[in-house]
Amino acid sequence: MQLKRIAAATTALGLAAMLSACGGGGGDELTAQSAAGLWHGTADTQREVSAVTLSDGRYFAVYSGAGAGATIGGGVQGTATVSGDTLNSSDLLSFSVEGAGPTNGTFTAQVVPRFLLAGTATVPNQAPVSFHANYESDFEQTPTLARVAGSYTGEAGFALGIRPATFNIDANGGVTSSINGCAITGNVTPRTDGDVFDLSVVFSGPPCALPNLTFTGVVFLRNGGKQLYSVSRNTPARQTIVFTGLKQAS
Repeated sequence: MQLKRIAAATTALGLAAMLSACGGGGGDELTAQSAAGLWHGTADTQREVSAVTLSDGRYFAVYSGAGAGATIGGGVQGTATVSGDTLNSSDLLSFSVEGAGPTNGTFTAQVVPRFLLAGTATVPNQAPVSFHANYESDFEQTPTLARVAGSYTGEAGFALGIRPATFNIDANGGVTSSINGCAITGNVTPRTDGDVFDLSVVFSGPPCALPNLTFTGVVFLRNGGKQLYSVSRNTPARQTIVFTGLKQAS
């Protein structure tokens, strides 16, 4: 516990210094638009975190298993508002695929635009989780259908756990996917505030574990477009689907 406190203090001091060097507190005021970005980093729970913050205040993240960066641990989404140099959210929803299911919470994070995102997420009955993520310039790529089109092979995480999955996007933005033989269809639409795509998918009927449900969320890319992430949710059913996969050679 003492080591975590020291690490958190060191992160805070380093961030304060960088904010000062970048003009934080005396330069341009942070806005939801300037806070938008693609971020990748780690949490103090030994999990990797890949996230996007959007100009409308929404955010989405995929986190790995503890100490297992290649395995899905769950997804996070919510809406943040700006106060000073921080983002604050009171509607954080963390959906664990490790058995905990959905949990509501909050987070606050300091932002150095196009550089750093660092803060703390809190959910009831659990220790606060500190995270530190660097900005990735892939966010500045133009989100074209040609860029995202392809076949991605990886894992999907949902209420029943983690399953091998495919995620295919055609030249027109049509999505087809398969999880344990369950057919999924939908589409992606390029956004205008970064290399992110709005996503809508529908599960077919039985034998799908979540038959006939529609999920909406986002798709985003990392590593030069080679790695795809998606977080989508059906709110009435309180279900989230998280996917991450590598683009296959055409």
